[in-house]
Amino acid sequence: MRPISVIWPYLPTSFHKKRDQARVKLGKIFAKVIQARRASNTKEEDVLQQFCDARYQNVLGGRQLTEEEITGLLIAVLFAGQHTSSITSSWTGYEMINTKKQGPQSPYACAIEEQQRILAKYGNELSMDILAEMDTLHLNIQEALRMHPPLILVMRYVKHPFSATTSRGRVYNIPAVGATRQQHQ
Repeated sequence: MRPISVIWPYLPTSFHKKRDQARVKLGKIFAKVIQARRASNTKEEDVLQQFCDARYQNVLGGRQLTEEEITGLLIAVLFAGQHTSSITSSWTGYEMINTKKQGPQSPYACAIEEQQRILAKYGNELSMDILAEMDTLHLNIQEALRMHPPLILVMRYVKHPFSATTSRGRVYNIPAVGATRQQHQ
């Protein structure tokens, strides 16, 4: 995804043409998988099964999702985390290496020391629990996110507070950034 794609998703560029061609190919692949799943009459515990079983509530007569709709959702799930994760990882590494020359107390040096200490404790084992012990690494990631938020976060800036009501009548109040602080001043 390119930043221009958020504003003009159908702008006739070579990038968008390639994207659209890839979408057709993915659609054909996913259609075979969706058809096979629905024809098998087996129930799996995965996101595809959730989409296959999903029905519209209160609209469109409660019909099932179409293959095209499921394909769109699968593509969104497939790529959703990839964009933000790769950008965040790149900025984290870049910012950490830029501090390398600051000496033994730099974020880079502290993260390296922490990783060496924790990995020595666990040997070749690596798990989410072990990564969760790397506080300095997490602080570096948070700083990279603060300095370089992924585009998707930038594009979701709420300018005016509003309320949204679900089909079940539950109301959610969405505040504008800084609105709470301004009210209490």
